[in-house]
Amino acid sequence: MKAIVLTHDDNRSVTHHMIECYLYKWPANPFVFRIPFQELEGKNLPNLEFIRTPKSIKKTVLGLLEDLDDDEWIYWCIDDKYPEQLNTERIIDIYKNINENHMDAADAVLFCLKKDFLKSKVYSDQIISDKAGNIYYKRKGYANFWLHQFAKVKVIRNAFERFPDEIPNAKLMDTLIKNIQVPINQNLYCTAESLAYFGESTSEGALTANCFESMKKMNLPIPDIKINKRQYYFIGTPLTNHFSLPYLKQKIIRFIRNLKK
Repeated sequence: MKAIVLTHDDNRSVTHHMIECYLYKWPANPFVFRIPFQELEGKNLPNLEFIRTPKSIKKTVLGLLEDLDDDEWIYWCIDDKYPEQLNTERIIDIYKNINENHMDAADAVLFCLKKDFLKSKVYSDQIISDKAGNIYYKRKGYANFWLHQFAKVKVIRNAFERFPDEIPNAKLMDTLIKNIQVPINQNLYCTAESLAYFGESTSEGALTANCFESMKKMNLPIPDIKINKRQYYFIGTPLTNHFSLPYLKQKIIRFIRNLKK
């Protein structure tokens, strides 16, 4: 399965970190990570594929998808996020159902739940299940579009085709995606239970403290960008009762900031 990596920097330290996290957390993952480049081409390997694309964000994504069929399943994984914890057993169930064509009702499957996924404005009461017994809620829109997830090519392609040709900064895409409606013939789902816990790699152009600490722990090269050693940014809730030190730091820092408001 092609894993489409949205990155907009030929300095691939953050991309390398994201991929290494998948190799560590899910050693037998089925992905071939498709990475865009403009100037610095990488070496193709069994699990890495480098694709030359135009420089703009929109054309980068469309270039990565250009030779793929609309109904082909891919793994959408922006390198601005990386897996901290994965319930690989359950995620593999989802992958098998997709790969064996048992998920015809779905065009995208998200398996990391943020708090807003508990609100009715984000998902509907339409529910489906698969042969493994996993329950899925239909999503009302593109909420949490940027989280890693399984998706058919047409879901990503149709969204980016409606973006402007030039996007001044990546942050603007958060607003753009909110103003786009999901086509009536596309069905986006999320699991009823959260099966993943992600860390943010960067925030406002700076490397987050959690990503910096993770890269150091894995002995990976640190990118030559600003590092915010007080910014811990995680998505979701840890899957186990073991709350990591970075997660607790995030909670403490946010608590102190709220007190100061």
